[in-house]
Amino acid sequence: MSKKLIFVDNIEFIKDNSCRIAEIIRNEKALVLPLSDLVFLYMKNKGFNCIDFHDFEYKGLYENVYSVAREWGTGWYKPRNKDFSEVDSVSLGTMIDWFMIYFFTHFLRMHLFLGEVIKNLKPNEIIFITAKEVDYMEAPLKLRNVDCNLLQHMVKSIAGTLNLHLSTKLIKLTSQEKSQKRKFNFIRPVFYYFNVVLSRLFSLCNFILRKNRKIIFYEGFRHFFPVMASSLLRNLEIIHLEKVIGLSLMQKLYSRGIRIDVLNKKNSLNKIKKPCFDLIKIKAELSGYFIYKGQDFLDSVWPRIEYLFRFFLPDYVYPDLINITKYMRASNASCLIVENDSTYDEKMLVIVAKKFGVYTVVIQNGATWIGEAFKSREISIHDFYPLIADKFLAYGELNKSWYKNMNVDPEKIVVTGAARFDEYYKTRNSFKILKRKSNAVLVLLNDVTDQDVVVSEYDVTAKMFYKHINEFIKIAKNSPDVKFIIRPHHNEGFWRSIFEEEMQGLNNLEISRKDTLVRILPLVNIVVGYYSTALLEALIFRKIVVSLDTGEFLNPFKLWDYDLSKRVENFTELEAQIKIYLFDEPEQRLFIKKIDDNLRLFNFNDDGKAAERIAGYLGKTLINNYA
Repeated sequence: MSKKLIFVDNIEFIKDNSCRIAEIIRNEKALVLPLSDLVFLYMKNKGFNCIDFHDFEYKGLYENVYSVAREWGTGWYKPRNKDFSEVDSVSLGTMIDWFMIYFFTHFLRMHLFLGEVIKNLKPNEIIFITAKEVDYMEAPLKLRNVDCNLLQHMVKSIAGTLNLHLSTKLIKLTSQEKSQKRKFNFIRPVFYYFNVVLSRLFSLCNFILRKNRKIIFYEGFRHFFPVMASSLLRNLEIIHLEKVIGLSLMQKLYSRGIRIDVLNKKNSLNKIKKPCFDLIKIKAELSGYFIYKGQDFLDSVWPRIEYLFRFFLPDYVYPDLINITKYMRASNASCLIVENDSTYDEKMLVIVAKKFGVYTVVIQNGATWIGEAFKSREISIHDFYPLIADKFLAYGELNKSWYKNMNVDPEKIVVTGAARFDEYYKTRNSFKILKRKSNAVLVLLNDVTDQDVVVSEYDVTAKMFYKHINEFIKIAKNSPDVKFIIRPHHNEGFWRSIFEEEMQGLNNLEISRKDTLVRILPLVNIVVGYYSTALLEALIFRKIVVSLDTGEFLNPFKLWDYDLSKRVENFTELEAQIKIYLFDEPEQRLFIKKIDDNLRLFNFNDDGKAAERIAGYLGKTLINNYA
């Protein structure tokens, strides 16, 4: 067996450099280990002979990884409860908690499976082929990734623990990933300056009309527009705060009297004295902090911690904090509305707004977990928990119950229904005249953008989706009179390319994201899914929902407990249920009756009038608080 191992990551640069990578593999005569499922599936599909890291996993390998990662992710900047990241009474570290929880989970999982790979294969050299020179200043989201700098530290740490003599080599290739993104950047300043003129004119008009109370809605146009456009808020100045604007957005908002502010975080702050952190002291304080199963991971993870304190916090987070503070101070807003208070911009806006006494509200943007599944785990769940805003406007009573189970004050939760669903009710009513049967099944694939970042037991891996798509193809072949549409959340082109050969001649199955759900749902009979807000959207259209709960992952969205989905544990059962619900009309009517009875638990009143309720609540609250 070869004593060389080649590690590869980043699917985009592999596509750009596949010939060069194949040449390197031949010349090095090495085994190839892709570091993510997406890369493994792609390379296998292209004929590369690869090692699957899952073959080295075993039950219990990742025991307590998520809980440890959560502790590290929310404490790396404040060991022993002393916050080294605090500047001007604000914790800079807390702004990136969510990203760091993802990072530490990814870091620990990768460290553990690489340890098993190296222990079993005993290579004497590891070659890293990569395009990653991650510019963390580009976006905090990239902080979730484990880059090659860290990988080399991991490998050396693992080799030291195993008493192996192991050398490493880095081969950097290029990627064309960013070239297309910059194509139209030249036109953005035009929109920006045009918006400055319009925004000032509208601000003057609002002053003349004596609209002295302001509500700022941050991004989330699709979710917030029905609320912003409500006549119930006509006496308030409505501001839509965006990072990037275009002509279509400007036209839709200004035509409804809603002005746009741009959160310009690129202002020069050269005159601002940026914080400087004592790295020697911080490293000493972190001694003994990064312990997992008796092993100290400080040396492996220190390059990332050092980078955060040396560059990212002072050069990225602190300037953003200054700009957002300036904006909120100048805005004189009464209320700030966000989709969540856990991700970077939203969390910073909420924290700063509260310092100025601004009323902060999170309007639920997607389905929360339900029941008590996570009560004892005290986990941080992106978008939902913990809650730092003053109020959370929830879809339904079950969302409020979930927060209560998570020990959140129920007085902070107001049940309004989902404004984003109102459009679905209108479309559903307009489609009632359609009686034709389509015999179509929509499959909602919960794949994520960065499928190699697995953060807990409720994540479905890309390899699992690969297995499941194969099963859907088998069912489609057995049911030529039924149309199957597999709709990925991301990676549409990837899945089509992977299954190109299997789908040749299969005319009743497609992998596609064309058209919107509001157009597709009226035309299908059954929706199959994992856990997704789109399952609630299907129920609004009175579509039969089948939930996959195969035991390979934890499904936290147990609609079946409320008779709103049919739970299946395997694909044989799924195929049988599809046949029943396509052709058994009494079963169809019974299922729809249960939707009529129970959907209000997930979307208050099940009536498509949530935007008016939310607008009414906001207007009344601001009048009472600022009369």
